[in-house]
Order: sequence, then structure tokens, then C-alpha cells
Amino acid sequence: SERRVEAGPAPAGHTPMHRPRPTPPRAGPPPLTRLTAVRNARDLADACPRLPPGRVLSTACPAGAPEADVRLLRRTLGVAALLDLRSDEERAKDPRCLLLHAADADATTFDRDDPLPADAPAPPAPGEARLAVRHVSLLDRKRFYRALLKSLPKRTALKVLTLNLLSPPRAKRAAMAAINAGGLPSMYACMLDSSAPEFAAAARCLLQAASARLPLLFFCRVGKDRTGLFAALVLSLLGGCDESIAADYCLSDGTTPAIALGGMEAAGRELAGLDAAAFARAPEGAIRGALDHVRRVHGGVPSYLASGGFSRADQAALVAALTVPAVEGGCGGYGVGEGGGSKL
Repeated sequence: SERRVEAGPAPAGHTPMHRPRPTPPRAGPPPLTRLTAVRNARDLADACPRLPPGRVLSTACPAGAPEADVRLLRRTLGVAALLDLRSDEERAKDPRCLLLHAADADATTFDRDDPLPADAPAPPAPGEARLAVRHVSLLDRKRFYRALLKSLPKRTALKVLTLNLLSPPRAKRAAMAAINAGGLPSMYACMLDSSAPEFAAAARCLLQAASARLPLLFFCRVGKDRTGLFAALVLSLLGGCDESIAADYCLSDGTTPAIALGGMEAAGRELAGLDAAAFARAPEGAIRGALDHVRRVHGGVPSYLASGGFSRADQAALVAALTVPAVEGGCGGYGVGEGGGSKL
């Protein structure tokens, strides 16, 4: 069964996730390369020297993972926590599957408007194996459109609003022209501006897993936009440099011709006129633009996450739980915090 919860601080003595059984030492090719159906898979440790391998993984949606992939993720890699960044609309289309609907899955959904219910997840019994599945949608249609309208030049925004009263199709064309002109950097800025509580909730889910030393896998639909933004925030917080963050993001370029915008792309003609070819790419400038936006508008990654409810103390706890001592000279090898240099 699934419960809606607010990703707030856990009560004293409450451990929402379990410790997995030890897995044997790895042999042969890196396990992620052995996935047969789960796409766009990687280990964030490849982009951050201070992050031990196997702790934080990302992929495209694993809903269609066959038994061999599920066995590799859960048994070989020990993944015991899943962070699903997709919308309710997207998740509703999932078939029943071996991973996301596992018999031992304990699923909860973050909703910024709902208080923490009384029947919050109970801690697992000693030795009990459960799969923690956390749903945090990073792209809400209404909030995204409000942020988009706010981001437009005043004259353009007024034109769209006026046209919407006279001719909604013309208003959509005008809005789509602005979206195409802004490209991925503008779309990412709107996602960030409209979803700080959700990004903070996702970070808290990662903290819960990291504190219990549970490997966590996070994903959206294609593993590029929402997954890429969350990966960039986490890597920056852990001290990763922009070059490594951009290199990690660019690995998604060319992996899929599809775009995934929380279900909006599947809603008839809602996004008619969108430059799909451009939005399916993963150019370096897009993620660098997102990081620049966070610094310029929100004061940096630590300030941005704190504004959404993931406090500086939470951030310090996440860094302590996930990183090993820095090694001077490597990218991201100095200090704790954004870009490898700024302190929390």
C-alpha cells in the first residue's frame, strides 16, 4: 500500500529504511554496464571523487526492468531505496513490474500540501528486508507554467495573457515560441524556480538512505532532465566541480530521442510546436546554465535547498554520510559545499 507523506524530519528513534544484506565483492565488468533493459544508468561517484562507488545511482525509469536487471540492482548492487522523480500522471501508466511494485516495497509520496499523516511508515523489524520507494514529483504542470510566464519578458507575458483571452491557440503558439527560444536552460530555470520544496524533499530522501548506508537509485522517465538537475544539485553540494557535473549530464546526450515533461508531452497538442529535437538533447550549456541560474537567482545550491526546507544542518549531514576525506588536486577535492570550494 502507498501512503502520502511530507518528507519532514523523522521522529526520534524512527528509521524509515532498512540495512540491506551484505553483497559479495564485485567481479568482472562494472555491474551497471550489465543492465539489459534499464537505460541511461550511471554511478554519481564517477563525477565526484569524494563519493564512494555504489552509494548513489541514476537511471531512466526502470519500470520495465526484467528479472535479471532487478536481480543485479537489488542483489549485486544492494539497491534498497528508490527515488522516483516522475509525476503521478506518468506513474499511473506503469505496468505492474518486478521492481517498482515489488512485494516488499514500502511506497510513500511527497505532497507539499498534505501534512504528515499519523500512520507514517514504521521502522522495519531487525533483519527485515524492504524496498523503500519514495515518490517526489519534480515537475508540476501548473507550477511550471506559472514559473514560465513569470520568466518571460513583460511584453511577451502580457501578449500571451491577452491572446489567451481572445484566442487560446494563438496564445499557445506565442508561448511555445518563447519556450523554444529559451531552450533547455529556460526550462530548467522554470523547473528549479517552481519546485524548491520538491528538490529539498528528494534531498531528504537521499539523506535518509545515506544515513542508513543504503544504496539509492533515483530516476525520472528518460533519466536526463529531472534526474540530471537533481544529480547536478547533489554533486555540487558534495563538492563536485562544474566540469565533472557537466560531463556526467552530457552522458545523456543521444541516449533517447524522447522528451519527458511530467506527462505534458503526452497530453494531445499541449506542447505542439515544441522543438522536440532540441529538447531531447543534453548539451553542456544546459546544465551549466542551470547551475548559473541557481547561483545568480537563489544564492547557490546550499541556499536553494535550504529555501525548500533542506536545512544547512541536513546538508552537512548528507555530505558527512556520503563522502570520504578529500584528496587535494582532484576536481571537487577541496572542502564541502558547492563547486568544491564554498563551505556549508
